[in-house]
Amino acid sequence: MSLETTAYLQHLSERPERTRNFCMVAHVDHGKTTLSDYLVASNGILSPQLAGEVRLLDSRPDEQERCITMKASSIALRHTYKGVEHLLNLVDSPGHIDFSCEVSTAMRLCDGAVVIVDVVDGVTQQTSSILRHAYREGLSMCLVLNKVDLLIAVQQLSPEEAYYRMRSIIETCNAALAGFANQLKIQEEDSALSQDRGDPSDDVWFCPTKGNVLFCSCYDGWAFGTSFFASLYEEKLGISNLQTYLWGEYYLDNKTKTIETSPLRAGQQPLVVQLMLEPIWQLYKTFLEEEDNLEQQLRMAAKLGVPERVWNNPRREKRGKLKALLSYWLPVAKSVLSTICEKLDSPVEAQRRRIRFLMPKFDEAPASVQEALMECSPSPDAPCIVYVCKLIDTQFLVGTIIGQEGCSDDAFIGFARVYSGRLQPGKTVYVQSDDKIVEAVVRKVFLFRGTGLDEAAEACSGTLCGIGGLTPYITKYATLSSLEGVPPFKPLVLPSTSIVRASVFPKDPKDLFQLVQGLRLLYKVDPQVEVSILPTGEHVIGTAGEVHLERCIKDLVDTFARVEVVASEPLVSFRETIVVGGSGGSISNISTKPKLHTVSALDGAFSMTLYARCLPSEVLEILKDDDRNHGSNPQLCRQVKTILAENKRWSAEVQHGIVAWGPTKLGFLGAILLLHFGNDDAAAEKLQLFNTWKDSITAGFQAAAESGPMAQEPMFNIAFVITDLSIDTSTGLTGGMVIPCVRDACRTAMELHPRRLVEPVYECTVYSSGSTHGKIYSALSRRRSEILEEVPNEGSDLFYIRCLLPAVEAFGLQDELRVATQGASTAQLQMSHWNIVDADPYFTPTTKEELEEHGAELATKNIAEQLLERIRRRKGLYRERVVESAEKQKFSLKGA
Repeated sequence: MSLETTAYLQHLSERPERTRNFCMVAHVDHGKTTLSDYLVASNGILSPQLAGEVRLLDSRPDEQERCITMKASSIALRHTYKGVEHLLNLVDSPGHIDFSCEVSTAMRLCDGAVVIVDVVDGVTQQTSSILRHAYREGLSMCLVLNKVDLLIAVQQLSPEEAYYRMRSIIETCNAALAGFANQLKIQEEDSALSQDRGDPSDDVWFCPTKGNVLFCSCYDGWAFGTSFFASLYEEKLGISNLQTYLWGEYYLDNKTKTIETSPLRAGQQPLVVQLMLEPIWQLYKTFLEEEDNLEQQLRMAAKLGVPERVWNNPRREKRGKLKALLSYWLPVAKSVLSTICEKLDSPVEAQRRRIRFLMPKFDEAPASVQEALMECSPSPDAPCIVYVCKLIDTQFLVGTIIGQEGCSDDAFIGFARVYSGRLQPGKTVYVQSDDKIVEAVVRKVFLFRGTGLDEAAEACSGTLCGIGGLTPYITKYATLSSLEGVPPFKPLVLPSTSIVRASVFPKDPKDLFQLVQGLRLLYKVDPQVEVSILPTGEHVIGTAGEVHLERCIKDLVDTFARVEVVASEPLVSFRETIVVGGSGGSISNISTKPKLHTVSALDGAFSMTLYARCLPSEVLEILKDDDRNHGSNPQLCRQVKTILAENKRWSAEVQHGIVAWGPTKLGFLGAILLLHFGNDDAAAEKLQLFNTWKDSITAGFQAAAESGPMAQEPMFNIAFVITDLSIDTSTGLTGGMVIPCVRDACRTAMELHPRRLVEPVYECTVYSSGSTHGKIYSALSRRRSEILEEVPNEGSDLFYIRCLLPAVEAFGLQDELRVATQGASTAQLQMSHWNIVDADPYFTPTTKEELEEHGAELATKNIAEQLLERIRRRKGLYRERVVESAEKQKFSLKGA
């Protein structure tokens, strides 16, 4: 991009009301990057003939190889709408479920979203998740129904059948939005957003007559909305406000030129079919299905106002001629960009509505900051407020590279949005990241251009930009401000936790330091990645899925550590919990008396009595549902406290509130610490004693919550209630002595109850054709899956199977399905919930009935015991082993 173009884009950014920040979001392979190519080509950066083939915004080599987007990338574009030049910052985001965190970062920086749906596949589970997240973030949206050409050329639907198919997709999207709106009204979190949004029918629901729905074929390069055909026919038919009737059951009376709501004769088509879809179908029929009738083609092209030189090239095939004609008559880039300018919010409109959601402590900010943020003020005198959502590696970007080569902090820039004021190189800002505030100087400011960067003199309010020089002070995300006392922006809400993990170590032990430094950079750059060190010294990275794990290992080897790395087999996170009653592996809700456990140490200098208890079913449902468990930890803690206080069986235990929850490193998992000293005179003394030693006692509780007694996995849905406490300080007791006592006491109290493993469960959606039906069911049945539904895809032989699949069983599923169906099926995995494994891993037949049923020894271990043994073996923990044939002589066959 030339310096003149960069300077002009910078000039355009000085008018926030003429800026649009939008992201392209969709299910994988629904056409995001192809549509982005057309939008980029409209600015002369790419040839329109190469759109969809170059995949310009997929800058990584592995993105080009896999033909999927893995990293969100941005580019600044220009577009003239109604005679006014606009600046549009496009962010192309991934569609694969493993990279949902990239979608979250894109939505946080943008004000609007272009939701793309394949009319053949329809609304998938990933599409619903995208709509939910966009609504939660408060984005204005428009809908693009892509691949309409497949309804004509492949499925051969009539215009009327295609209309009902597309209407069904729009209704499904609206039903999903209505459901999300109701959920947000019920939940306490995001309440500010729900109040600002109001009824979704006001401004969120998709309707072609509102102009926020486009019909598109990226393959043939055309798109249109109802406004185009309304302006085309209004004067001819003499009907004002025709756009209102171009969707729905409206019929034209040719005699009176009036609109009716019921057909006037049998077989009459609605206006939307007659005026919008029928001309498109006729063009395809003329150019593709019938013999080459040049006279008819010339007549239709002339009627549409398309010059013959544009499309009638003898070297072109039939489809090439049709594509040239349609892309000239209904250019996809112009239609989409104009809709974005008209229907998506500008930064000025969006910030007035969203700022209290984005900055929860907005009312605590100085008055000058509040005013600047509400107005999205680009004034040089306004406070400069910036949000950095993630760090970007520059090695794949062509053009300006900052800093030194290699895996250093200088090789990364911050992907940011300016919310008020102006950001210039050399500006001093306060960086708030990871609960720390440091003063730093911005070294460089960049504008994004897809595969490259351009240095800019400044970035104005409402603009997306890159920031260089602040990487050492940023951990994942940060808030920048030119003034002190500015509250931080709300952290990103990631769609799921890091479920799939792997242990990594260098092939050459000498490279351990480089590996540690590489892991540090990987943790800072990827919002979804978690890095931890086990007590054994292993370095473990947590990711969202198999594909995400593969990309992280590749980045670690090629970019961040630049050493050969050996990775273990993928690991799955588990949880540990207890159940009430139950025997032989079943779970029941029989209430039992508390099983007290007393720990005494240092000759009675420290004594504590406590018991473990599983939380009520209402709390369990909140914790199991990973999608609902997206609020901040204090909010969830307050919600659990309210549930316990309203429960008669828990009101006494919760009278002092939840004194601690954990494990804090992993978020709120339902492990809580309560006090129940009674109401006698000694209770106040015990409470005061607890408050004195609270830090040490809660530290011991945290150690137990992070590493349970079964397999050193985090505890889940369990409360520890302290009923008695005695501490003699005259013996020289220290906090370091108390911590292991409390930790061991919590573990022992848990072991007094039936224990269970808790495993993560995916919602798996398999897409395939009917001929592979049996092979898919065979593969799923071997993996402990639970089939939820099987739904055929209307108008084709495709269908999808939706099931629940334990995460530990998901490894290798894609490859198995690909081999079994010869590439005809694909599976989409998304985190669903946490499920208690309904089997006792320690079950041994003891009663007469159990011995008769199972025998003295179980023939096969139950699934819970298999999982537990696998975890303990991997961690090197003690495992009980049964010696078989001890009398049998062992000998070697060598020399025999």
